[in-house]
Amino acid sequence: MTPFVRSGGQVYTAEYKASVVPFFFFSESGRLSINFTDEQLARLERGERVDFTGDGKNKKNKGRRILGHAQAEAPGARTGKIKVRVFVTKNTDLVLDTTYTFAEKQSRAE
Repeated sequence: MTPFVRSGGQVYTAEYKASVVPFFFFSESGRLSINFTDEQLARLERGERVDFTGDGKNKKNKGRRILGHAQAEAPGARTGKIKVRVFVTKNTDLVLDTTYTFAEKQSRAE
């Protein structure tokens, strides 16, 4: 996953790529957005585990429902562990168990 960037309000976005071995035909990549309130960010900064929801689209522009949770490495850290469940079909979901980084939105060079 790429670093999560706050894209407006309480939404963070990132790119994902899931490789499924040996069932390569289930592999996919795309963009996901998670809803993270300021209260959830405060809880995460205190070192608490935080559940979240969101949505996404794969590279073929098919919608995806997102559920997951994040846990900071330590209180105050902007990195940690994250588990993201990407629902592909009613009976199929991809589980991304990785690390995250929350990055600030980069400003344009003038």
